[in-house]
Amino acid sequence: MITYRNSFKKAAILTLAVMILNILRKLIFQIGEVKKLQQGFLTSPQQPMIIGIVLLTAVVLWLVISLILGTIYYLYKRIRES
Repeated sequence: MITYRNSFKKAAILTLAVMILNILRKLIFQIGEVKKLQQGFLTSPQQPMIIGIVLLTAVVLWLVISLILGTIYYLYKRIRES
């Protein structure tokens, strides 16, 4: 029996893994862009606000994508069980 909670957990783990892999890929293969972004953060007078906005955006995106994927996965499993 599939539950929505289990579907959401699986989708959240998958989404987080994909986000981390994208970050690692950028760190390895596009280091120039990462260094430019880091310099922009370090020289900005509003550094705490920028870091907060970036983290908040990442968390909100993670939750929204997890909800969407979890819902799709849950509906797929429910239809398949019927």
